[in-house]
Amino acid sequence: MFRQELNLKQPKTQNSKPKIVDYRQQEQFLTKYARIGIGLLAFCVAGTGMLIRLTPGELSVARGTGYGLLTLALAVAVYYVPKYLNLTIETTKRISWTIRIRWILTAILCLAGLLIVRSVLPAVWLAGAIVSLLTTNFFVRRRWKTIAAEAAQTEFHTLIPVVYAAGDSVAVVMLLKGGIVSSEVAVLLAALALHLLILLFTERQMTFIPLVFAGAGAVLWPAGIRGPHLGILALWMTASLALCWIARDHHRRSLEETLASLINFTGEAPEEVEHLLLTSTGTLAANWYAAPPKNMEELENWYRENAGYYLYDLSQFHLAYKHILFSLDVLALARGRVLDYGAGIGDLTLELAAREGFETTYFDVDGESQRYARWRARERGLRVKFVSDRNELEGPYDTIILLDVLEHVADPEETLDFLTARLMPGGRLIASVAFGATKAHPMHFDHKLNVPTWLEAHGLYDAKDWKIRLFGSESMRKKGVIVYQKKWTA
Repeated sequence: MFRQELNLKQPKTQNSKPKIVDYRQQEQFLTKYARIGIGLLAFCVAGTGMLIRLTPGELSVARGTGYGLLTLALAVAVYYVPKYLNLTIETTKRISWTIRIRWILTAILCLAGLLIVRSVLPAVWLAGAIVSLLTTNFFVRRRWKTIAAEAAQTEFHTLIPVVYAAGDSVAVVMLLKGGIVSSEVAVLLAALALHLLILLFTERQMTFIPLVFAGAGAVLWPAGIRGPHLGILALWMTASLALCWIARDHHRRSLEETLASLINFTGEAPEEVEHLLLTSTGTLAANWYAAPPKNMEELENWYRENAGYYLYDLSQFHLAYKHILFSLDVLALARGRVLDYGAGIGDLTLELAAREGFETTYFDVDGESQRYARWRARERGLRVKFVSDRNELEGPYDTIILLDVLEHVADPEETLDFLTARLMPGGRLIASVAFGATKAHPMHFDHKLNVPTWLEAHGLYDAKDWKIRLFGSESMRKKGVIVYQKKWTA
């Protein structure tokens, strides 16, 4: 499925060393993306500002503020969303997200209309625009839910941008005809609508972007959107297209490396590996719902029987944008002797082992994920200590990484007590706490333990400084991710 959409090359299965997720390469990509994105958006914002200054009539504070906020919202969407929706193997996520965001935009339009409209005729035009947006979104949502439920591949998937383009065109023209928005606001709204369409395009469909712009111009020209207005619209479209293309190209290369590594390790056919990457998370949830463990013995058996799915579940999850950002934060915080407890497929362990100044220990149950991590470490010539028995852990450690583990153990207090005892004074515990089952992860225990309070009562303090809180990854700013440091004792 994503092979066709991302135009993946045939993975190399001979004479190619398995690659870990190269976080230095990921960091370089994010830096490159930021430079290109900020540069493009600077041109877009400057051009929009010049257009607004040329607007006939006096520019009031209220109008200027409205233009500024709308431009800022568009800039954030054009810059952030391509990374979030394209750095993932969940290609259907773009459709689900677009449906969701359109409900929000329609609600904002309704609220703004109530504040702006003061007469009957504009209210009729506004109602028509809202009906157009609601109708297209409801139609796409209903059809998409049917397709997803039947797990069917239909041509409607490629027609979704066409359906939205028609509905958006009608809505923007109605807002203009009713005098509800100015030409400048209409350009910004059209740019946002086109950005949402570009997000839905496959790489092959992106070749039709000139036709899309020509169609938008043909619709907007009779409504008075001409000359400089269309130039600004083209500028925003260029920024959106460039950032989407950059993000997809990077993800395609990362995915090709992951596929090649999994194929070499498992010996499975490329199509089977792709299928498992796409379905493993859902399969794990379905298997839990089908036979939820009732005691510790059944729980251990369940994880043993489903270990193979976790190999693919973790591999695809580590390619997601938010997890990449979070991993970069964790790597920046780690130091010295590191214990990665519950290390899974070992991406963080292997990355630290590839860097100077780290002595790394991998700890997890003996299973497919650990065998995969061992194989990659051996093939890459990395020095890592692999442990499956707690008695073999040789502390103390400068850093203990405990990610996505506590919600899977029956006694989190015992686990924390064991690990903090092996943390060197001044050492850091980097942990995530995700207690409580979700639809995608029903296997999470709903422990009532307040982990930060427990850690503070056992000689640790919150070490997440203001730089991490303000400039770290989104995941790092969530309450469920903690960075605690062990106090020095006399």
